[in-house]
Amino acid sequence: YVLLHVKLHENENILQQQSLGKLGVNLIFACFNFHKRPNLFLQSLLDNLSVDRVEINMVEMGGPELDYVDNRLLSVQLVKNGMTPATMFDRYGKVQQPADMLYKKNILVLRGSFRPITYIGFDMLKSSFALFKKDKDYIKDNTFTFCEMTLNNIMDQGDFDERDFLSRVDILNGMGQNVMITNFMEFYKLVDHLAYYRIKNLRIIIGVLTFVNVLEEKYYESLNGGILEAFGKLFTRNM
Repeated sequence: YVLLHVKLHENENILQQQSLGKLGVNLIFACFNFHKRPNLFLQSLLDNLSVDRVEINMVEMGGPELDYVDNRLLSVQLVKNGMTPATMFDRYGKVQQPADMLYKKNILVLRGSFRPITYIGFDMLKSSFALFKKDKDYIKDNTFTFCEMTLNNIMDQGDFDERDFLSRVDILNGMGQNVMITNFMEFYKLVDHLAYYRIKNLRIIIGVLTFVNVLEEKYYESLNGGILEAFGKLFTRNM
C-alpha cells in the first residue's frame, strides 16, 4: 500500500480536482513502474504538477512488496526534493502527518544537529520543559515536544548519509523524543510554518551561541525590513 497526505494550494475547487486527478494518475503509474525505486517514485508523483499547486507532506509505504522501504528516509526525500517544507516522526519512529500531532497544541522545540544529542542538550530540553510546565496555559495532555533538524544539518557536504541520519533519529526516539525535519534555515521561517497549525503556545529552546547568531543582521538581508521584520515574524502571539 501507499498512503499519502496532500495539501492543495489552489483556491478553486475545479483546479483542486484537476490536480488530484493528475496526482492519482501519477500514483498509479509510479506503483506499476517505480515501486522498486522509491526516490524516483516520489519525484514522478508531481509529473505535470508543481509544488505551488500540490504539497505532499506525508508518505508511507508498506506491505509484502514494499517491506524494504524505510519510511523515514522516504519522508526526508520529500523535504530534500522540495515537495514539502517539513516532515515528522513520532517517538516510535513512525511517520506522521504534522497537523495530526501539532494542531492547537502547546509546543516545545529544540533545534540542533544531534550528532549525537549531548548531555547539555538533553538538560536544556528537560529544564525548559520544567519551565513550560509552570505556564498558566500548560495542559499535560495538550503539550508536545520535539527535536527539529534542518535539511542542512543532515546533509554532509551536499550528500545525504542515510545511516548517519537514521542513527540520530534512533537515538532521539530512544530518549522518547519526536523528530521534525525541515528546510527552514531561519528561526522566523520555522515559527511562520508552525503558525499554520494554530499553535496555542510555542517555545523554542536555543543556546547562547545560537542566540548570538540569530542577532546577526546578515541573515536578514533578503527582507525589506531586515532584522526588525524578521523579529516581528519571530515573536508572534504566544511565541
